[in-house]
Amino acid sequence: MRNNFEDSDLLVRYREGDNDALGELIQKYQSRLYTTLLKICQNHDDAMELCSDAFVKAVENIDNFKAESSFYTWLFRIAVNQALNFVKRKRLVSFSSAETSGGSEDEPTRLDFASKQASMPIDELLEDERKQVLWQAVESLELNHKTMILLRDIDQMSYKQIAEILGITQGTVKSRIYRAREALRLKLMPYFEGE
Repeated sequence: MRNNFEDSDLLVRYREGDNDALGELIQKYQSRLYTTLLKICQNHDDAMELCSDAFVKAVENIDNFKAESSFYTWLFRIAVNQALNFVKRKRLVSFSSAETSGGSEDEPTRLDFASKQASMPIDELLEDERKQVLWQAVESLELNHKTMILLRDIDQMSYKQIAEILGITQGTVKSRIYRAREALRLKLMPYFEGE
């Protein structure tokens, strides 16, 4: 509740002409927002641009914010919806080129992982490998399922927050999360059978 009070105070100050208050709001949520957007779009530059765009759109529409939800939830709704639309457009435009290209922006990370293998104890190596398998499975989910996993299980958002961000009911959120987790479980089953 304290965050809502602080956000309300900052919004009142901004509306009264205190631009520093807006800077405080941006600083407060920028990192968390960027991290979520990066998980959705998988590209640093795109995530930075989407993050900036979300703040610009929020500022442009600040008079429409009626405090029916928290500022954080309202901002995340703007950002996540922009990111989902961006990813859908990007997939439509570059689906075939992604299939034929030889490499990806993730390649350095994979190479870094491979180069670290020699110096890592076996338990750490296995844990890193499990994390990599998990992230690959999350990445391979359809966009709606991936979004649900990211918002609920990674960002630890409540059903209510997710419903507000995506503009759907809490019941729909719960059923989509269930289906997303089931899809993820099926993708991971071959890796963890026999454990």
